[in-house]
Amino acid sequence: MDRRTSGRIGPLLATLALMCALLGMPQLVHSQSAETFEEMLSEITQGRPVNEGRVSIASDNIVKVDEPLLVTVEINPMAIVKDEDVALHLLMSDGPWSKAYTAKLRTHDGHAHFATRVRVNKSCTLHAIVEIDGQELFGATQDVKVSAGAYVR
Repeated sequence: MDRRTSGRIGPLLATLALMCALLGMPQLVHSQSAETFEEMLSEITQGRPVNEGRVSIASDNIVKVDEPLLVTVEINPMAIVKDEDVALHLLMSDGPWSKAYTAKLRTHDGHAHFATRVRVNKSCTLHAIVEIDGQELFGATQDVKVSAGAYVR
């Protein structure tokens, strides 16, 4: 490639990446906003009980309007330590869409750590629900308040 060709490829790739991102976002928001929290929870649990103990969720209890909230989810091993396939669902009890994030993970010796930033528009409860090997469900909750004023973390 000579200089004239290489100078044109960079902007072309950047434009292509931007178009893919812009075309994909409306579809993502539309598909997430269709269901209520109760419907989403029912779809995930399918009548199965959500157990406590293996999953913990952590975030600040208060977040300023328009700031992203760092949320971490920890998965801890049971008595039998092994690698497991995990489907993690991060739900909001109130917000523009009920499902904030979904991830497929694999534990290492029963442990996994997940962190993401989410926008929380209204005070709500965050729910981390983990499906282990497509069978058992474990969950944890964290209350988050949205504030427009000053606060101390």
